[in-house]
Amino acid sequence: MIDDTIAIVGMGMVVPGANSPEEFWNLLVEGADIFTLPSPDRWNTDHFSSDDPSVPDKSRQQRAGFITDFQPHALLRAELKNRHGSPWDFNALWLRHSLYQALEHVTRRETDRFAYTIGCTPDGSQHLEQALVLGAVQRELERHGLGESVAAKALAKHLGDDSVEPGVLPLHRAVAASCDGVLPDNTNVRLVDTACSSSLYTMDIGMRDLLTGDCDIAVCGGSFVATPSTSVLFDKLNGLSRSGAVHALDTEADGTLFTDSAALLVLKRLDRAVADGDQILATVAGLGTGADGKGRAVYAPSSKGQARGIRLALDRAGVRPEEVDAIIAHATGTPAGDRCEFLGLREHYNDVAIPVVSNKALVGHTAWAAGAVSVIHAVLALRHDLFPAQYGFRSAPEAFGLDETKLSVPHEHVPLPKKGNGQPRVIAVSSFGFGGTNAHLLLREHVAGGTTHSGYGPVVDDDLVIAAWSSTLPTAGKVCFGREYPMPSLEKLLLPRTTLPHLDRAQLMLVDCMQDLDPVVRKAFGRNPDSTGVIVGHTGPTQHAVLANLRIYFDDVRQTLVGADGSDAVLAFTEHLRELVESCAEPSTKDTYAGKMPNILAARLSNHFDLHGPTITVDDGDRSLVAAFALAERYLRFGDLDFVLVGAASGNSCPEWHALFAGTTDDIGDRPVQEGAVLFALTRLSVAEREDLPVLAGVDLMREISS
Repeated sequence: MIDDTIAIVGMGMVVPGANSPEEFWNLLVEGADIFTLPSPDRWNTDHFSSDDPSVPDKSRQQRAGFITDFQPHALLRAELKNRHGSPWDFNALWLRHSLYQALEHVTRRETDRFAYTIGCTPDGSQHLEQALVLGAVQRELERHGLGESVAAKALAKHLGDDSVEPGVLPLHRAVAASCDGVLPDNTNVRLVDTACSSSLYTMDIGMRDLLTGDCDIAVCGGSFVATPSTSVLFDKLNGLSRSGAVHALDTEADGTLFTDSAALLVLKRLDRAVADGDQILATVAGLGTGADGKGRAVYAPSSKGQARGIRLALDRAGVRPEEVDAIIAHATGTPAGDRCEFLGLREHYNDVAIPVVSNKALVGHTAWAAGAVSVIHAVLALRHDLFPAQYGFRSAPEAFGLDETKLSVPHEHVPLPKKGNGQPRVIAVSSFGFGGTNAHLLLREHVAGGTTHSGYGPVVDDDLVIAAWSSTLPTAGKVCFGREYPMPSLEKLLLPRTTLPHLDRAQLMLVDCMQDLDPVVRKAFGRNPDSTGVIVGHTGPTQHAVLANLRIYFDDVRQTLVGADGSDAVLAFTEHLRELVESCAEPSTKDTYAGKMPNILAARLSNHFDLHGPTITVDDGDRSLVAAFALAERYLRFGDLDFVLVGAASGNSCPEWHALFAGTTDDIGDRPVQEGAVLFALTRLSVAEREDLPVLAGVDLMREISS
């Protein structure tokens, strides 16, 4: 068996109530109530909330987990000492803190090459959200001769932050800024988005980087920032807790609460870690990723899809279910999601006495950082020989069928003693994302001299080829599709008519591209759904997100403008702004959140065409398509995928986004954003020959292009 063992040698994090893994352990053991309303410097709850669910663009629940007692790492504190505020948004600030922590005891050499892969949503920044709203409103104020008014200046002070550099507001730049000067200049930096499974996907990608020899040290993880738009849009899904707490895995579960967070893990090959004398926190036994495929809705969880990921992890690891000692579930506190997940766990672990917990009940839903937070949770349990009880647990829902399984949800802390006889303890970690992106990781205790592997196997020596391609572009001479994207037929989309107005045009473009692919090639995907993945390049928030946020922030903007200047001119302007905003986007519904999310660009294809391989959106600015090809190559080279649909979409031509994005590259200047999408069917030559598919072109040197 090939020696592909990957070791975890460092970790760092910040969540509400804990500025480090050590503080997180104290929180897990002792418990605490961390959910609060946002402080006024985050946002004014009166402007975004209503107890009436019929009121458009408002949330009934503003409580969340906020980082309010942030104690930066000593090196970060020194960087901030002489600055007026942080030059970074919250994502970059908390990631940088976590990075300094994670690297503290890791041996590094001058020649080391790093990969820095971060799970983050490209629209997940309060600073970015506010900057785009401010830019749109300022443009209208200037058109009405109010650009220099007292009201305009008050709005700029309210929504702007002079300390944060505009060039790092796009999230791919924020991620790069978080490691700038800490990691080498040639570090391969990636932003990947699979929603709330993202940080486990980053580990999958980081391990592949290590095993191909493309890096010596991989840093993986994720971050999330609670924002007003998240609270509004997730509440429209009826996904937020009405009780103001997260009762994961409990009969009292009534929804989730999101929480500020960042968490990072440092990975090395085990042989390198041993040679360096690093502390080996754990090894990765196996990791299974994939997509639900077709379902009743793109946001509906699937026990079948989740169980498929569990089986893949067990098979890769060569681990039997009875060898697993504990499970850290994703379990966010939504009744349907928790039930679905527990039934998926039962499919493989039903007959084994294993305690199951979720840290969401304690620290809330850490979203894009959730997988990394749970891996740190597992490492700490191994370190302390103890598996903390489910926080606040009362009783499990009847639907879990606890009387029919040996799985349990513990009321009390469970001892986790070492096994002896050279047998390692194993803890499973699940992480699932909106759009049906699933990941299940098996973490193995490191036992010196023990035989272990991570289940990836050798790299396949085969040429990569394009079997089909398609594109969707505006008519000749135009850069945009206009105010409305040409709506596909209902028969083509197989979606309810009420859902269509809430889908971002980039999602529709990619569905059109898929429909236009060579049908011979599409049939090959249908024959191989488990080995067909989707990787889409896209940068920044979608246009639908920008327009939805204008509706969500309207009352906040109006109150600020009128509060500064109640003149007839300003009052008239706010009424004009209301009409403009309401004409640009429909009121938020249960479909808006999925309709605007960048990760759903890829997930929409997996869901619509019933594909089960890894489904990922990547953001590398104007190089996002190249980044998508490079990542697709990695999956195809290991042989676990036969096909990857590699695409890119550009659908956000909003002037305020263009102004921010143009500042990140010298290639754009004053040129307008070109809307459109492209899709390629990438495969190995041997697979194309096996499936009798056309070969349109070879693809070479993607690794060099991406470096």
